[in-house]
Amino acid sequence: MPPELLATLTKVGKLFSTRYPSPVTSPHGRLSLIDDAELATRKPPNALIAGMIPEGGLAVLYGESGLGKSFLALDLAYSIATNIPWMNRAVAPGPVIYIAGEGIGGLPKRTAAWKDAHEAKGPIEVHFISDPVLLTVESDVSELTMLLASLEPEPQLIVVDTLARAMAGADDSSGKDMGNLIQAVDRLRTMFGCAVLLVHHSTKKEGRVERGSSQLRGAADSMMSVTTHGSSLKLSSEKSKDYEPFDDIEFSLELHLDSCVTVYRSDVIGQSSISRKSRLTPKEIVVLLAIETFDNGITHAGWRNVSGVSNGLFNKAIKKFGALGYVVKDTAGPSDLYLLTEEGRAAIESIRNPRQLQLDLRS
Repeated sequence: MPPELLATLTKVGKLFSTRYPSPVTSPHGRLSLIDDAELATRKPPNALIAGMIPEGGLAVLYGESGLGKSFLALDLAYSIATNIPWMNRAVAPGPVIYIAGEGIGGLPKRTAAWKDAHEAKGPIEVHFISDPVLLTVESDVSELTMLLASLEPEPQLIVVDTLARAMAGADDSSGKDMGNLIQAVDRLRTMFGCAVLLVHHSTKKEGRVERGSSQLRGAADSMMSVTTHGSSLKLSSEKSKDYEPFDDIEFSLELHLDSCVTVYRSDVIGQSSISRKSRLTPKEIVVLLAIETFDNGITHAGWRNVSGVSNGLFNKAIKKFGALGYVVKDTAGPSDLYLLTEEGRAAIESIRNPRQLQLDLRS
C-alpha cells in the first residue's frame, strides 16, 4: 500500500475514534454515555459567524433562482478563509471547501472580483471541487471524506452549491432521500468538526419557504432566506437553533471588474439612516479589531502592520475612526499612540454581538 494512502487511512480512523472521546463507550465504540456532571461542563458551541451560524453546525441558504445565492455563499466562504467579517459580523477563520456542483465556469471571474474588492493578496485557503458530489451515494461520500482527510489543516466550512446537484437522481421531497443526505452531512461534520452550508432553492410560490422535505429544516441549526427588497436584496433568519434570529439584513450585488460582489447595506432594515453613518466596511472592521488588545496604545506603524491592510485603506480607516470617536491620539509621550475609546469598544462589541446593536438602534 502506498505510504500516502496509508497515512490518509490512518487519519480517517483517528478522526472517527478521537473526535468526541468519552470514558464510557459501547463495545462497538460508536455510542457513548455522558453523565450529568460532564454535561454541566459542556460549553455552548463557538460561532462560525457571530449570531448566525455555530462552528460545526448545519446551515441552509435558500431562495429563488437569480437572487445571488451563490455570490453570497462565495462571499461567506472567502470571508471565513481570510478572517474578514461577513455581513458586519465577526467570523472564526479557517480553510473552506467549496463544492461547485453547477461547475466552475463563472467562478474565476467571481473570485478575482472578490479579491480585488477586498484587496486580498496571495493564495487563499478556499479549495474548490468542480464536479457534483452525490451526498446520497455512499461511494461519493467515501471519496469525499478520503479527499478531505488529506487536507491540512482540516476545513472550517464545507459549502455545497447546490443541494439539488448533491441529490441528482434522488428526490428532495422524499423524506428517505433527504434523510440520507442529512446523514452524509452529519458524517462530514463529525469527522472534521466543520460546519456545512447547503445552498438550496425555495418554492416557486413563496420565496421564504425552502423546497423539499421538512426533514432539512428539522436538522438545520440555521436557515437563511434570500428575497428581494425594493432595488436591493434581503437576508432573513428563518430558523436559528443556538441564537436569537437576526433581523433582516439588506445587501446588494454590485458590478466589479467582470463580475459582481455582494455589498452589505444595513443591519436593520428601516434603520439604515442611523446605521449608515457608522457603518464600517469589512476591511475597516479588520483595522478596528487589530487595536483592541493594545490597552496602552499603539503607534501608527505598529497598528498598520498588525492590521495587514494597504496604507491608503488604513489611513482612511483611522480618519473615519477619529471622526466617529472610536480612537484618540495621545501625543504626550515620545511617540504618538492611538488608543481605543469606550465608543470604539462598544463598536467592537456590536460586531461580536449583532443582536445588541439591533436593540440599541431601536431604543
